[in-house]
Amino acid sequence: MLTERRQVRLRLEEMHQLKHLMGALLALLSFWAIAALDTSSWGLLFLSALAAGAALFFPRSIARIPGRSWTWVGPVLLCVIAVDFALHLPEFIEPLLRMVVLLVSYRVLAPRRPREDLQLVLLCLFCLVLSGVLTVSLLFAFQILLFTPLAMALLFVICLVDHGEDVPPSGISWENFRWSHLL
Repeated sequence: MLTERRQVRLRLEEMHQLKHLMGALLALLSFWAIAALDTSSWGLLFLSALAAGAALFFPRSIARIPGRSWTWVGPVLLCVIAVDFALHLPEFIEPLLRMVVLLVSYRVLAPRRPREDLQLVLLCLFCLVLSGVLTVSLLFAFQILLFTPLAMALLFVICLVDHGEDVPPSGISWENFRWSHLL
């Protein structure tokens, strides 16, 4: 009986890990879509892609970020976004892109509840659609074909993990994480 409960708990932890890794993959896909735009935010996009790559390939290092730091990052991020919009007021596409990139990066790195996972999916979809509309490229069709099954799988995993109650963001234990075991 005890081993059965432990197995269920391990499977649930693996599903949480899979959920976070799929979110990082979605973020990388959305950053790829934004890279097709003629934007001046290459540095931010590159750093955000590095952060999402770190969340995908080195999840243990991201999990070591103290939980208290995320409570300060949110308000600071909002102030940075507000200042960015205020400084570039007649132009709003560039600050909008930077805002979405910052929000996707924040959602990928911070611990997430199911609500935040849904926000991540929506932000990534916004990146793809905005890129597709502004570039009118066939690459958009390919990116949306990659995005759709990945987003649907992520939503399926979110539904499997969500138990209906409002739980705090999960502190996933990445210490026993092995790619071979997850695969």
